[in-house]
Amino acid sequence: MTTTTPGLIHTLEAYTLRSWPALESHDYDGWTLRFASGYTRRSNSVSTLAAGTLPLAEKLAYVESEYQQRGLPARFKLTPHNYPPELDAVLEANGYIVESRSVMMQADLAAPLELPDGVTITEMVDDAWMELFCRFNPSHAPYRAMMPAFLANIPLTRYFTTIVEDGQPVALGLGVWEGEYVGLYDIVTAEAMRGRGLGKRLVGAILARAQQDGAKTAYLQVAAENTPAVRLYTGFGFTEAYPYWYRAKYL
Repeated sequence: MTTTTPGLIHTLEAYTLRSWPALESHDYDGWTLRFASGYTRRSNSVSTLAAGTLPLAEKLAYVESEYQQRGLPARFKLTPHNYPPELDAVLEANGYIVESRSVMMQADLAAPLELPDGVTITEMVDDAWMELFCRFNPSHAPYRAMMPAFLANIPLTRYFTTIVEDGQPVALGLGVWEGEYVGLYDIVTAEAMRGRGLGKRLVGAILARAQQDGAKTAYLQVAAENTPAVRLYTGFGFTEAYPYWYRAKYL
């Protein structure tokens, strides 16, 4: 496991804030509050990347009020280094429950990579891609109407990636590139086509394209219990950078 330091966490968390943005966000005494009508936990949670000066009880009351006004649970994304350090324990004592345990992984892209055959990458998204994405990943389907605005809000270079076999799209993925870093998001395969190495081709294509554009490091976020995905990413040299988890309070 990569040594977990505040600097490493701050770097990767800052990249994720930009590569998977919320529709609305604002800073409050070192914290960043993010809102996106409930679409994904990471875009509807508080990031605690910097120290503040206000009393913690006052900050929690503000957060709960802001999320309640939008009809959302108050939710925090937590890492081994939060501000303040006692935040996780205080949230637990105040009725916040753990919703998900995940890991941030990263990989060095020093070794030359080649684009695999049969993979299409475009920087522009269309309705067909979004429809397929929701079909392959039904948990996103309730948010289909807001996806154009959400994806358009990503201010960085996007790699909308597709594999087609026998004239039919069978796998999709998204990469987001910024400078020397590329993030992988939502690698998904049609249910009937799983177990055939399509995810490996998708990941390989995104990493190769990003490397050509200048990326030197890749990162991704994956559920800790998703053993097949962790195994796939490990095969590309990804290692765990640090764990993270969410705590939420339904108001």
